[in-house]
Order: sequence, then C-alpha cells, then structure tokens
Amino acid sequence: NGQVYILQARPMVIKDRALSSDLQFNTTIDALNHEIGTNVAPNDFYGDMIDINPRELLGENVENLNLAIFEEMFATSIVEEVREDMGYSPLMGGLLRTVGNKPYVSLRNSAFSMRPVGLDDEDYGVLYQIYKEKLERKPSLQDSVEFSVFAITSETLDRALQERADISEERRTKLKGAFIALEGKIRQQIQDFPGEYKAFSLEYNKLLENQKEGGLDQCLGLLQKGTRFFVKAARLAFFNKLFFETQYVS
Repeated sequence: NGQVYILQARPMVIKDRALSSDLQFNTTIDALNHEIGTNVAPNDFYGDMIDINPRELLGENVENLNLAIFEEMFATSIVEEVREDMGYSPLMGGLLRTVGNKPYVSLRNSAFSMRPVGLDDEDYGVLYQIYKEKLERKPSLQDSVEFSVFAITSETLDRALQERADISEERRTKLKGAFIALEGKIRQQIQDFPGEYKAFSLEYNKLLENQKEGGLDQCLGLLQKGTRFFVKAARLAFFNKLFFETQYVS
C-alpha cells in the first residue's frame, strides 16, 4: 500500500557510524539522492566494475589520496588517449565519476572510448542505447561488460544489432564498415606487439636506472609511461581473446 518496511537485525550503519534516529537516516538518504540526481548525467549508467573496474582496483572504502592518484594516473585521460592512438574515437571526458565518495565508471564514456573512428555520436549512439538497455535489464553484466555487452568485433556487432530491428540498413552498413576497418588496425598492432614490447622493455629499464636520482615529477612521469603501455596491452589482449572465441570456440 505504498509503504516501505525496513527490517534490520542491527543498527543501520553508514561509514562505520550507527545512525541514531530515523530522522538522521532519512536525512542521509535524502542527501545521497540529491547528490545522485545532481551528478549522474542523463542517459548514462554508472557501475563500479565497468571497463577499468574501480571496485576491484581500489576496494570498497576508497581513501581520497588513492582515488586522486587513480584518476591522475589512469582514469581521467590516459585510457582514452591510448585508445585514441589505437584507432578508437573517445569522447575525451574521462571514464570515472564519483558519487557519495565512491568511484564509478560512466558506461557512456567507456562505450564511446571503444568507438571506431568514422562513426559520429548519432551512429554510435544507437549502439550505446543497446548497451545501456542491456545493463538496465541485467546490471550484473557490468562484471563482463566487454564480453557480454560491448560490440568489440564485427561479429559481436552483428549480435548486438539483432536486438534492434528499427536500425536502417544504411546505418548497419556504416557501423559494420567502421568495425571491420578497426579490426584490421588492431590485428596489425597485435602482430607488431612482440617487437614493440621488447623495445619498450629496454627503454623502460634504462629509465628506471636513471630514476634512482630523480624527483617525484620524474617518478610520476615514468609511472604514466608504464600505465600507457599497460592500457594498450590490455586492450589488445581483450580484443584477441574475444576474436579467438568468436572465431574458434563454439
């Protein structure tokens, strides 16, 4: 009858503090709802295990310093910049969003960070809506968003488009062409990767030797360089795994 009953065997606790009254509980919930309404962008979906997995990397109770380092060294721009160099077309707005002092990943910005070059916001927005609706129906898919939700190869694109009969043939052809072109670029990068890794390792080890006398700025620059290479390696690995499964695993 429009009533909500909260059954608790112990006091309601938020951030290790017992809430002393219903008024304090309601005030806390109202403040959180206001923050969510203010900070969550329209037509977006936030998850703590999407793409760069902040819950896995940072844990549940994130210290402000750890969050700031994670943003600066990884989530604010580096991931999108690396993917842009690989042949994607990100929005360049950062992947991380913070609500209630907890980090989440923007599904929209994550999805667009894997948009093939040549697709405008409207064309790719059709795919994004498919992703969003799929996660809204089953939020647990955020744990495997790259394999169960996002279209990464032309074959997984075909599967995603099956959910929408209203997409024109012209748009389907444009989407398919962009994904096929991206596949060619990524496969070439996978072939080149062993040599690239060897050259990077030699250069990085030399930089590490020189870092012994360096300051904080030099140390952070070295970490960023390593992070950029890791982001690329991870993207190539995800792509290769998915491509192998779609081609050879029934």
